[in-house]
Amino acid sequence: MQRTLKEIGIKSLGLVSRLLIRLGILDKQIIVRIDGGICSQMHFYLIGRWFAEKGIKVKYSIDWFDENGWDLNKQFVRSFDLLKAFPELVFEPSSRIERLLYKPFRYTDSVNWTKVSAPCYLCGYYHFPEITAFLTRYFKVDISVLDQQNSRARKSILSRHNSVAVHVRRGDLSIYVPAYGEPSSDDYFRRAVNYFQARFEDCYFYFFSDEPQYVKDHLIAYLELSDNYSVMDFNDSAKGYMDLLLVASCNHQITSQGSLGLVGAALNNYPNKIIACRDDDRCRAFFSVDSSNVVFIEQ
Repeated sequence: MQRTLKEIGIKSLGLVSRLLIRLGILDKQIIVRIDGGICSQMHFYLIGRWFAEKGIKVKYSIDWFDENGWDLNKQFVRSFDLLKAFPELVFEPSSRIERLLYKPFRYTDSVNWTKVSAPCYLCGYYHFPEITAFLTRYFKVDISVLDQQNSRARKSILSRHNSVAVHVRRGDLSIYVPAYGEPSSDDYFRRAVNYFQARFEDCYFYFFSDEPQYVKDHLIAYLELSDNYSVMDFNDSAKGYMDLLLVASCNHQITSQGSLGLVGAALNNYPNKIIACRDDDRCRAFFSVDSSNVVFIEQ
């Protein structure tokens, strides 16, 4: 009975919303709900831009950051950082009343989202096969958002001839997660590091991780590095977007099961960049448009 009453309420709300749209009181649009870390926020933003390029009015919902705002383990904070990292973006937030009136138009199908039409409230996770092309179209590294410490770090990175960003994703992805697979193995990182050391005599590795102590205590010793590395441990999860901009400033990237290394590699505009990533379906799909500068390494 309770479920039936809820369904009746949503259906009735939908009728009211359609009437308001017909009368021009409520905009006919697509609302995209944004959640997660900086790379997920960028992903959702691009979903909206895909529709906007087709002439559909788009707004964004950021209420998740007030209602949740944590990773899967409730260990690392997730703040709305999109406009901190990319302040020049065209961004129109939805109002609370709009989100309420669009509740009957919720859509979560991860595959067929490109076929929806307004009115629609996109509240799921969506596969975006064109994402690398859209990333470089809408996002550019803006060094003006970096604080003093990160600006100094970027100068250090730019002083190296072959700087290599190594993204070591831990936290809630340090165990198997269906959407991301198994965590990246120590052997994967060793093979990737060895690849760059064999190719360049002067490569220098910058490690970025949500668990930098793990990198220091465990991974570095396994990789048998000398003095050609730094662990970038000064940005906590609230400043993950600054890590992203530093990753993108390196000449080359070693990615992991998370998105930060992949997105940083896509934003990297160094013409001779090399991207080392896991040989799995997710990475191959991410670089499906152009993988000429990508090295796929066994996990």
